Amino acid sequence: MPQGTPGKSPFQGSVGFEELRKYIKQGGDTCKDISCILQERSELEALYAKGLGKLSVKTAKVAKESLGTLSQAYQAVAAELETEGELHKTFAIDLVEEIIKPLRAAIEAQHKARKGVENTVDKLSKSLNDLRLTESKAKKNCYVCAKDNERMQVQLLDAKVGRGKILSDKDTAKAFLSSVILHSVFLLFWLEGSLGRGKEADGQTLETKSIFFRSEERRVGKECRSRWSPYH
Repeated sequence: MPQGTPGKSPFQGSVGFEELRKYIKQGGDTCKDISCILQERSELEALYAKGLGKLSVKTAKVAKESLGTLSQAYQAVAAELETEGELHKTFAIDLVEEIIKPLRAAIEAQHKARKGVENTVDKLSKSLNDLRLTESKAKKNCYVCAKDNERMQVQLLDAKVGRGKILSDKDTAKAFLSSVILHSVFLLFWLEGSLGRGKEADGQTLETKSIFFRSEERRVGKECRSRWSPYH
């Protein structure tokens, strides 16, 4: 069994299912190897039983041609060989019927069940990867919106204090819309953290959050400096 970190199963985490898949496959391969070994043993037992039967027939033939106690001895040996052959023959049959066939049936049933679960997990994993890709693209778009909002807010503040070019109504509306979108993203992140969904977020999510908040901090700082600069 694969070894995990202390206090944590090796089958947990993002690669846990792949580790479990390898572990189960290894168990299935081991069962197949055992089945093959037992099959060879059964064939050898059957072959040995057949050889003992031939020897028993030959010994019985010699017993008929012999006289006296020698004939009786040969008959006793022939009977013993026949009995031993029957035992090995029965053992070979029981080995196949009681162990090999049930083991192969269990391997086949487990394989079918495992394939169904693996197909389901693979489909869900593909869907999850697609969702994460969409999420990544959305984060990049949010980052672009944050940078645009910062730039538009700076231009808007410069226009308010009489520096830079005067913004048109279209630019002002664009800045307002960008600000609304950005604050909606802030609210979404805040709710996500309040509900406990962002405690173990990936590094990209944390990085995106920090980018948004740094952008907002820079915007507020520039606004404060712009408002207080005429008094210094």
